Amino acid sequence: MNLVLMHPGMQSELVFNVAMSHLEAGRVNQAGDELTRLLDDVPDSHLRPLAQFYISQITNKPLELLDSVGPTEMIPVESGMFGSEP
Repeated sequence: MNLVLMHPGMQSELVFNVAMSHLEAGRVNQAGDELTRLLDDVPDSHLRPLAQFYISQITNKPLELLDSVGPTEMIPVESGMFGSEP
């Protein structure tokens, strides 16, 4: 169980779920603290954009996607992949 909990993906999901529990219970500040902890502790988390979105909503600040990746960097695209068919 310790190995599972030490995996960064699992750790970020646990922290995110704790934050959502705080949010659903009306503890907005605690939710923001947990989401900030997620960003600090697991910076490469797949939940990073979602955590940034919730933080922007909690703090009423504009959404700033840190380390955002463009679509061409997410999905490999080869030249001629979208060319017209003969």
